[in-house]
This record gives sequence, structure tokens and C-alpha cells, in this order.
Amino acid sequence: VGVIDSDGDGVDDSADACPGTAPAEPVDGDGCSVAQHCPCDAQRSGEPWRNHGAYVKCVVNAGRDFLREGLISRAQLAALVRAAAQSRCGAKPPASPPAPRPVDDARGRRR
Repeated sequence: VGVIDSDGDGVDDSADACPGTAPAEPVDGDGCSVAQHCPCDAQRSGEPWRNHGAYVKCVVNAGRDFLREGLISRAQLAALVRAAAQSRCGAKPPASPPAPRPVDDARGRRR
């Protein structure tokens, strides 16, 4: 029986913790990319990011692990961190503007 690697990331499906990795994306031994370790919409646990800084910190830490393992270069790490910092990942949505307040007209009546 041969090895099955449906997403082509080099990790057998039976050991792949992150199926569906984007083509040519560097992955760790579990078959996960930095983007899969630090998804934009929420943490891997499903919990929302505390804030944008928490998301960026995840990318920095995961990226450093990938660098130490020789999976990415310093330039790739810098590009990952730059993209994370410029993203809106983990940021709270902008607050809605307050409803307009009634205004008195020249005769003191509300409009």
C-alpha cells in the first residue's frame, strides 16, 4: 500500500494534521503551514484572537519555528511577519457610528 498525500505537502494523510495545505506552502512535520497554525479568522482552537497583536505574535512564533527547522528563509519569515502586521486579522471590527441625534430647528422643535 502506497503513501497517500492528498494535498501534496509531503506528509501522509494519516499523519497530516492540516489537510488541504495550499500548493507549494512550506509545512512542518505535522503537515501544517504557518497560515494553518495561525488562521486569520480565529485561533486553531476556534477561540477568537484577543486582538491583532495576538495574531501577529502567533505568526512570529510559528515563523521562527519554521526558520529554526530550516523550512523557510529569513526573508520568507520577514515577509510573513510584514503581511501579518499589515492584515486586519485579529482586529476588532470598527464600531458602528452613533445614530444621529435629533436637532432643534429655529423654533426649538425637534426634527
